[in-house]
Amino acid sequence: MKLNNNSNKNEVEELQSITNTLRYIAVFNLKYFSDIVMNHTKEAFTTLCECEASIERILNKEINIKFDKIELKSRVTVNFCVDKIIFSSIGNTNADCVAMLTATTDFLTECTGKAIFITGYLTYGHFYLNETRHIMCGKPYVIADQFAAKIQLNALVCDKIIKQNIEEARLFTNDDELFTSLGQSLMTTWDVPIFGSLLQGGLVKQSMVVADWPRFSLDVFETVRSYSVEEFYAPFETIYGDFKVLHEEKKTHIEETVAFLNHSLSQSVKLFNSTI
Repeated sequence: MKLNNNSNKNEVEELQSITNTLRYIAVFNLKYFSDIVMNHTKEAFTTLCECEASIERILNKEINIKFDKIELKSRVTVNFCVDKIIFSSIGNTNADCVAMLTATTDFLTECTGKAIFITGYLTYGHFYLNETRHIMCGKPYVIADQFAAKIQLNALVCDKIIKQNIEEARLFTNDDELFTSLGQSLMTTWDVPIFGSLLQGGLVKQSMVVADWPRFSLDVFETVRSYSVEEFYAPFETIYGDFKVLHEEKKTHIEETVAFLNHSLSQSVKLFNSTI
């Protein structure tokens, strides 16, 4: 098929509108979602609706950067793609860094409270972007997508550059309280279980940077205490059945999530007591 001159002109204009820019991106994976769709379709649809409602509520919140109040929705966009939920920043400023960390950590917390198996990975890097058509493509998305699929606990794992960027943001804004709680950064390290990372079909643990979502959301806990696996799993039981008959992969996911939750809450108590 022969292209006419107008088509060639349009293609040139399209190419000129493409930019290579830096962006933050986080990919969340709704774990075992296909199983829910096949066996509990209504519950699967409800899960998506609950995720969308959480996102709308979160993006209407504000953060403080220097002397400015910034709505999260002015810096963060969210898209659904079947069993993936993708958060991306509008730009690559300090405000974008804080907004992405705040929105994604809040989202993980809400999903966990709603008994949703979910894993997320947040990173930063170069994207080719066509703002007119809202198209973006870059290696950071692939990295985030691959990691999110392998993580075996409810967590928001962050690339090391995210920790570096938030530290630089604190210095630049002269605000040591950006993305902190109880006087400490909400970025911490944890031995994250990664499925099939080194051994095909095996589970290994890798020291990685994670967002401390329990300390981020201490106000949602009626009392700060230790949780048993049975207590934590109870809300999941309606859809997934008795914990004893769960597939080992799901059992591991729950057990690892509870281990991180209890560790975080224990450390939070120590931090709180140190401020009294």
